[in-house]
Amino acid sequence: MSLVIWSLCGLIAFMMGLVYAELGTIIPRSGGDFVYIRKGFGPVPAFLAVWVIPLFVQTSSTAVLALVFADYLLPLVYGSCPPPNVLRKLIGALLIITIAISNIVSPKLGVFVQMISTVAKTLALIIIAITEIVFILKGRTENLTNAFDGSASEVTSYSLAIYSCAFAYAFHARL
Repeated sequence: MSLVIWSLCGLIAFMMGLVYAELGTIIPRSGGDFVYIRKGFGPVPAFLAVWVIPLFVQTSSTAVLALVFADYLLPLVYGSCPPPNVLRKLIGALLIITIAISNIVSPKLGVFVQMISTVAKTLALIIIAITEIVFILKGRTENLTNAFDGSASEVTSYSLAIYSCAFAYAFHARL
């Protein structure tokens, strides 16, 4: 059932991208959300959105992503043993500090770090997808039979899945 929810949320994210594309053609000015909110609701809500979203929404998202990075990095060192939570937080904080310093030192360095990160993530996703296609072509489809068995049926599980999708597709700030 999670694939169905992820697909539906992907469709919502796609439609939201189309809305932003249309807004960009209707209001051909730079400034993104600020320009659109100012045009529709006035300067005060636009100003508040410009300050609230980066200070509260994006900072919490950055912290979560840094902790997830640490969660994927630490098993490479600790194996199946659980790593200390302090180390997890320290690695997350060091990642945020490293990215901040690279952006402060030089915007070009910040762009370079972001490009390398994006290429690494994209390559990892391509490798995962190709591996799965190879497994399916070899006939290893035992995980695809009875795909909905054991799916959660509580509303809270569905709402948590939708929230996770909103975070992953980055449309949580827009809802």
